[in-house]
Amino acid sequence: MKNVLITGSKGRIGRVIKAGLKDNNICDFDLPEFDAIKAKQYLKLFKQQDIVIHLASRWDSEGWLRETVDPYNTQLVLSILECVRLAKVPKLILASSVQIDDFYHHNTKSLIRPLERVKPPHPYGAHKALFESLGRELAKNHGTEVIAIRFGGVQTNNKPLPHPFEDAVWLSHGDCQELIRKIVNTPPVSGRFTSMYAVSNNLNRLHDTINPFGWKPVDDSSTLKVT
Repeated sequence: MKNVLITGSKGRIGRVIKAGLKDNNICDFDLPEFDAIKAKQYLKLFKQQDIVIHLASRWDSEGWLRETVDPYNTQLVLSILECVRLAKVPKLILASSVQIDDFYHHNTKSLIRPLERVKPPHPYGAHKALFESLGRELAKNHGTEVIAIRFGGVQTNNKPLPHPFEDAVWLSHGDCQELIRKIVNTPPVSGRFTSMYAVSNNLNRLHDTINPFGWKPVDDSSTLKVT
């Protein structure tokens, strides 16, 4: 059983992840009780954690359909990274996105691998690339294991949105929960930094889900026979 703090625990992905970690001690870190941008005010709480999962973000002002980024979200990440460093939290799971790459124009037979150089197609993707770079620096210089998960589409109704490519990047609740459980229970990986794509085993998926945690997605948007 691990102590796990989840920023943005009341959000769409946060609720899914929390439901999958019932066997652990979960600390809900969300508004209005907790403000992630003031994380250092809760340093004592962070020192009690085995793992921090950072999901909190201001979504109404930033996204892949917008041409701008919200500096507030940068401050959120910086605040959490600094607090994790000061509290010496062993493991940080950092929310990234499949939008970090231009998969909309991916026209080769090979899957997009996480170790390839990313080519963000919009400001939102570039912002996620920045967050991953900051996480890599924390892992390299301060000893915290950092896992940047490039989440696919996790929806409240557990079905892909009716937009192009959404069925290719869909991530089911079950696959998402199993991934987080694997990461929570896996000892530190070599290099202490991992970036990975998190999409279900969709018939037309574009992303390689290779990872060092033994996670193998099983659900498929083409059948929607989810587990």
